[in-house]
Amino acid sequence: MGVSENQNSPIGGHIYRALNKLSLCVFFAMLICALPARGQTSASIKGIVTDALGARVADANVRVKNVETGATRIVTTTDDGRFLVLSLVIGNYEVKVSKQGFQDV
Repeated sequence: MGVSENQNSPIGGHIYRALNKLSLCVFFAMLICALPARGQTSASIKGIVTDALGARVADANVRVKNVETGATRIVTTTDDGRFLVLSLVIGNYEVKVSKQGFQDV
């Protein structure tokens, strides 16, 4: 006798419902675990450049270099010191900031 044949009996019905709930929980757990593994193909780096006093620095050059490939992208900070580098290959990056009159970091 399988579980489905006993679903009308008091004990069989409890087992059947418990197995259905367990199956549903396992399904959702597998679904949730699969979401991060869907294959991220690009990355981005964003930030805000500030000086030693905390003031935001506009028009600074931000150089982002992939340490494995050497590929480099350079962007300029906005008027409020923000920068954003999109569509980067997944990997490790070195970020350097420079601007005339400031020490490079």
